[in-house]
Amino acid sequence: MAYVEKRGSAACQHEAFGVLNAAGGGGGEEARAFVARAWPHGNDRFLETLASTAVEMTSLARVILGMVIDSYGLAHRSDEIVGATDTNFRMLRYYCKVSPGTSTDEQPAVGLAAHVDGSYLTVLFQNDVDGFELRTRDGGDWVRVRPADPDSLLVVVGQPLVAWSNGRAHAPLHRVAVRRREDRLSCGVFLLPSKNLVVDAPPELVTADTPRRFRPFVYMDYLKFKHAAANGEDVLDRFAGM
Repeated sequence: MAYVEKRGSAACQHEAFGVLNAAGGGGGEEARAFVARAWPHGNDRFLETLASTAVEMTSLARVILGMVIDSYGLAHRSDEIVGATDTNFRMLRYYCKVSPGTSTDEQPAVGLAAHVDGSYLTVLFQNDVDGFELRTRDGGDWVRVRPADPDSLLVVVGQPLVAWSNGRAHAPLHRVAVRRREDRLSCGVFLLPSKNLVVDAPPELVTADTPRRFRPFVYMDYLKFKHAAANGEDVLDRFAGM
């Protein structure tokens, strides 16, 4: 369980709660600990909502990861990879301070700085306030991603999947930018390799035409480097590139 508050820009910031493996039985130990700390006298309704949402989103994330693995013709490896995953369920709020006379029509302010995810993939649900932006692969424009309908989910690839796929998957640089007139709320499941797992491209994906791009690495070592270094697109290359 963790609480984070960061300023994405001079005008805007975000806060987030993260609960590890919230989809565990009975809401998971971490989920129960989170609720007990927030509500010392208990809040069964919130615990049930947290656990049930985490269960559904975690199940979907693992299905999607399995589909990606299957798409490379490696269905026989799906259970092995998907079974060695943990989750971080995060609840996020992005907000900006409004000064007297501030126009609500001004350009959005960055609430979460540009970064790449350190998960295999992320499944994200947001309220009706958009703000998720990604940079095109050529490093050019920022493109705002607007869900097709209110019930849509965003799926974002992270760098461990890039490493496992030997560079076939792409982890986009992305950020969150919001206007000052309203808060953006979102929740998401970050599907992570188990902390001591060695992330390594399977031999089927390392060929004469596609030589190995990344050395094998322990996931937690990568995560420590990422947090200490920066969240730029080149983190994985700097840490494990060959």
